[in-house]
Amino acid sequence: MNIENIKPKQLSLDTAITEKIHIRLQQRNGKKSTTFIEGLDSYLDQKKMALLLTKVKVLFGCGGAIIKNDENLNKIQLSGDQREKVSEYLIKSKIVEEENIIMHGY
Repeated sequence: MNIENIKPKQLSLDTAITEKIHIRLQQRNGKKSTTFIEGLDSYLDQKKMALLLTKVKVLFGCGGAIIKNDENLNKIQLSGDQREKVSEYLIKSKIVEEENIIMHGY
């Protein structure tokens, strides 16, 4: 599977995903911070989420991982403040529509 061709899950014509994607910034110590992307389970399966993580890490030059939250759902963790870049990339790649992205943090 090619990293360049990450597409959202295929849905029937009468189905639309209205799940919100939450992009959060968590302050660590000093200037250090971590960006979390939650809610992509509705849009991408596990394999495509891993490809998205690989693509984002290369494009933004940061570290990252897929971790499970309390409800056993996957979320992406990236080092640094990547909120704007991730939001623009998800919209540009047509994975998520702009009205379905909610950004949290300062």
